[in-house]
Amino acid sequence: MTSANSRSSDRLPIDAATRGKMRVLLKGIDDWAQAVERAYEDKATQKAVGDFALRKGKGRARAFKRLQKLLGDAVLWMRHGDAVAWLYMRRIDRADTGVELCSIRVSPGGGCRFSFPVEFTEHALARVVQRGGNPIDAMLHAGLSVVGLSVAAIHKSERCRIAAGDGAFAFDLLPGPLLRASTWMRNDQLSDRQGLQIIPLGERGDRLVDHFTDEWRRRIVA
Repeated sequence: MTSANSRSSDRLPIDAATRGKMRVLLKGIDDWAQAVERAYEDKATQKAVGDFALRKGKGRARAFKRLQKLLGDAVLWMRHGDAVAWLYMRRIDRADTGVELCSIRVSPGGGCRFSFPVEFTEHALARVVQRGGNPIDAMLHAGLSVVGLSVAAIHKSERCRIAAGDGAFAFDLLPGPLLRASTWMRNDQLSDRQGLQIIPLGERGDRLVDHFTDEWRRRIVA
């Protein structure tokens, strides 16, 4: 059980040092997104995407190696069967600023870019920084687990929390479905009650991905 002082620390203001680190973080994310998307749109990359889609065996393996080199700023996430995917992050281009987790997926059907159904507000990321966490690792941890979360547990919980690095993000569930992180707390700051709000993974049929609208499902699996 955490102390009342520890729990109330979520109401402390974001200090100047954290705001400075956030500017560096967000600038780095901007540069990362621009580099990955510029590389993906390059003619050489699009040719490699076409080669990967159309060829098999050694030809596809060579195309993958070219893609890995051309998309070097992206994080290789998955290589399963005939599909391969890379991850990166970018700022949300809306008034409610934050960061979203994105992917480039290449398969025999071609290449596509999509966003995961999870967003991280700048305030939530500032809490990760302020409390000594790694915001990139925390976003990757939470973002990659989102699609497998139990919908039943989400609806039963008074607050949706998702494990992320050395702590957990608190999320609001929006239509889509879309999860938006509002804050982050370290594991040692969570009360017993808050710890029970961390959403477990669901079985097939109960996972968040099973309840996506057609639009979201196309963005995830196309």
